[in-house]
Amino acid sequence: MYASSEAPSFSGSLPSDNRERRLSDDGAIAPGGEVRTSSSGHPREGPLRGSSVALGYLDPADDLAAFEGGWYRSGDQVEVHEGRLTVVGRIKEVVNRNGLKISLSEIDTRVTLDDVVARLLAQGMAKRELPEQLVRWDGPLPRTTSGKIVRSRLVMESPTRDGDLARRLRDH
Repeated sequence: MYASSEAPSFSGSLPSDNRERRLSDDGAIAPGGEVRTSSSGHPREGPLRGSSVALGYLDPADDLAAFEGGWYRSGDQVEVHEGRLTVVGRIKEVVNRNGLKISLSEIDTRVTLDDVVARLLAQGMAKRELPEQLVRWDGPLPRTTSGKIVRSRLVMESPTRDGDLARRLRDH
């Protein structure tokens, strides 16, 4: 599924999709949704518009960088094939999780689950939002040609990898 605060249900898996298909892309674009594969800011950025995409922010000044001619600038590099969306990279390697900006390059280094939890708590994240698992990879993470981590492969391969579980999960 592809979603953000500005596009909460833009694409997703279909009932007929098997597990491999569900994990291979970000799903079928919702009816009425449109994607371009270029913006004025980046030749591979995927601006979005449609009934599930916000029209703007409360403060119109915030719209200047986020919207372009009625299109929401997602900040993601995308590909579209046969009505299905695949995010292949980020223009900025920063994600917003529960209102906190997280640098992907900082968490792509070797860390422990305790390290991640301590960092997120220090930044003010609520305990109920903390990660409960860290998976260790003994080689490079799978990446797209643009350098983005292929998160769907992480999901598919993580059960075969060493990792840490949160204490409440280990004790059961």
